[in-house]
Amino acid sequence: MIQVSKIMFSNIILFCLLGCANKKEEIKNEEKQKQIVFKQPNQKDCNQDFEMFFEKFSRDSLFQKDRVNYPIDYSFYEDVTSEETTIEIIRKPSEFDYINFKDDLEAKNKEYDRFSVVKEKKSDLFLYKRIGIDNGIRETYSFMKIRGCWFLVSILDEST
Repeated sequence: MIQVSKIMFSNIILFCLLGCANKKEEIKNEEKQKQIVFKQPNQKDCNQDFEMFFEKFSRDSLFQKDRVNYPIDYSFYEDVTSEETTIEIIRKPSEFDYINFKDDLEAKNKEYDRFSVVKEKKSDLFLYKRIGIDNGIRETYSFMKIRGCWFLVSILDEST
């Protein structure tokens, strides 16, 4: 009887240890996913003024994906009745969709979905806003200079 109890006790301890080890492994995997490795971009594309950076960011999809500071928050309203924004976290370049800024200056002359562009400089932050004309478009793209290079750091879509 004592022998059976010892075996059962040993099995219970082994089961607990294995369970704890698996849980620790899951936590380590989650932490790895949260850790973001900052990849320093090519220095020739750094130390630019915002306009030079944004010109390339607007037309080059690969450059654009490289100049997003992952993970990035994309905040938006689920629908017109929502009072709070939903936040989607874009964790890696494969989850990021190219944003076409190339024709923004002519957007106020379009027949539909017209908007104007407003740019605001706030110390180390640059806000690029699309403000709808007779429609509900309202998007803000926040850019920040990190280690001498401009990066997209957040997107806020308050469109209705």
